[in-house]
Amino acid sequence: MKNIKLLAMLFAFALSAGFASCSDDDDDNTGGGTTVAPDGTNGTLAPGFVNDKRLTGVGASNIEYDEEGRVTTFTDNGYYNDGGDDDPKYIVSYNPFEITLTIDESSKMKMYDVKFTKEGYIKSSKTLYEDKSEDEVSTRLEDWSLTYNDGCLTKIEATGNVTEKYHGETFKGKYTAKIDVDWNNGNIAQITRYYGENADGYTEKDTIHYTFTYGNEENTFRQYTPAETLEWGEHIEILMYLGYFGKASTLLPKTLEYSSVQQDYYDNTYYQNKTYNSYTYEKNYNGALGVVFKEQTIKLINYNKDGEIIYEDEYTHSDETEYRYDSDASAPMETKAVKKNKKSKLHGFLRR
Repeated sequence: MKNIKLLAMLFAFALSAGFASCSDDDDDNTGGGTTVAPDGTNGTLAPGFVNDKRLTGVGASNIEYDEEGRVTTFTDNGYYNDGGDDDPKYIVSYNPFEITLTIDESSKMKMYDVKFTKEGYIKSSKTLYEDKSEDEVSTRLEDWSLTYNDGCLTKIEATGNVTEKYHGETFKGKYTAKIDVDWNNGNIAQITRYYGENADGYTEKDTIHYTFTYGNEENTFRQYTPAETLEWGEHIEILMYLGYFGKASTLLPKTLEYSSVQQDYYDNTYYQNKTYNSYTYEKNYNGALGVVFKEQTIKLINYNKDGEIIYEDEYTHSDETEYRYDSDASAPMETKAVKKNKKSKLHGFLRR
């Protein structure tokens, strides 16, 4: 079976106009997760609205709304779009709430059976991914369960099943993933990502720790930032910016550090990635995020099973992410940095 790449895990702490701080307790205080209309009319969340201004895009993404103030379509942040008019759009429908994407006839995605907390945050969902090519058919079904405390995401647990038909052969695999989020004084201190996969006789496990530091700059409207997305999640990244995954930290992240090691099962070598990011911010006159600037240093090391270094490199780069708003839109009642276009398969919430 072809090697299934390491999961690109979702974790998120999206924008909200509330100011309640998040404790370190992982108890779910959402009152049983009552299903509500995801447009904010029955819950406390009005997706995409920041200080009564409508968010119309972050980075390369674009977001559209209907006359009722509900999100109807969006493009992702560079995964499947070039910034052109013909980029594939995610379609959001209601009653029931579903999100669909058609890249072309061979690649489709559907997020469905979505349940919400009483505040309007996503509590659980199923997502189906289908990819077809001349010699391969891949189907992935993922189940997600999310836990919040005081409106802040504390845990994500996920399971996935994949079936691949490749050159006439059928392969099946299962994978699980979990994200634990540690909060300290209303800010995300650390995120730990666990991943395990069992497919065609081999097992893959991975754990990554992400550590954040903060200065004194307030995150005025508890908006989700690129530091917390790590540019992961395809369409999920946009849902985080829209506010469907709870409140972000009370302060804006200053630095992010993490490292990972992945084994290549074909040649039995290992790849280590050490990353250091630092962030600065520009705000609009009303305190909402305007532009986020990132400076990144990455060190790559490739070594064999005996620990001998085969290859290493270090490089730095910088980019910026712009937040855009519709100043004429009111909330419903009650960077321009563009990533390289990736015309690859839909890999799901759990992986790219």
